[in-house]
Amino acid sequence: PPQVNTTSIIVRVMDADDQNPGFFFDKYTAELPELPGQGVKLQVKPQDIKAFDKDLGVSAPVFYTFQGSGPEYRYFELNRNTGHIYLKGSIPRTDFLQPVTLVIKATQFDNPDRYSVTTLTVSRSGSGYRKLIFVE
Repeated sequence: PPQVNTTSIIVRVMDADDQNPGFFFDKYTAELPELPGQGVKLQVKPQDIKAFDKDLGVSAPVFYTFQGSGPEYRYFELNRNTGHIYLKGSIPRTDFLQPVTLVIKATQFDNPDRYSVTTLTVSRSGSGYRKLIFVE
């Protein structure tokens, strides 16, 4: 008669580090405070800028940098570890009459080839376009 034997095999599949980090939101916005001064943290919406490793089980930490170099970046400091953005000093009333867009990059500490970018649009309170009213 044929002989039969059974055994169990456990296969564990590990996720490879093949995904770039992801931001919780596609884009972010912030309004400059009424008295923008050094060290003031921007209140970012819909929440603070945060990215995460999309590889399950890998969960590599990320660091943040500005991806642009325009003149508007000189007013801001980006915390490399938290993604929080602070003002470097006061901002003249003549600046930021129109919204500006900052590009923020999140990079995995263990693999600089794994990164993603998002945008933060910063505006001055009351600086948006207003409807013109013509008086006769």
